[in-house]
Amino acid sequence: MTQLASRFSKLVATHPRIILGTASSSRRAIMDSLAEKYAFRYEVLKADIDEKAIRHDEPRQLVMSLAHAKADTLMQQLQEESKGAGDGRPATFLITCDQVVVHDGQIREKPEDIAEVHRYSKAHPVSGTSQMSYTQ
Repeated sequence: MTQLASRFSKLVATHPRIILGTASSSRRAIMDSLAEKYAFRYEVLKADIDEKAIRHDEPRQLVMSLAHAKADTLMQQLQEESKGAGDGRPATFLITCDQVVVHDGQIREKPEDIAEVHRYSKAHPVSGTSQMSYTQ
């Protein structure tokens, strides 16, 4: 067992409230797999942030800023929920993340609609070019 897996296993044994702070279906699939392997439950909360208002030219910095913005928003929401709830609550483990794709040196975030998908694919055909995904 890797050191990370061992630490995660110990964390899960404390029965914290585990929250996945993203609506991403691919991240949910990863969490479903982990939840089955380590026998835990988690919930999904979506942070209400304006992702287009957060800008960085560096992809790694952009995904970090987006993930931190989600965490900040959700932590504030969780603090509001917990007011007056007493100290008997389990610890909360919040996981936030984001992803952008870089294609030919340009950051491509998730398209807002199907028309944008078509514009991306016409302007940047994948064949013969490279792209890199940044996830944090």
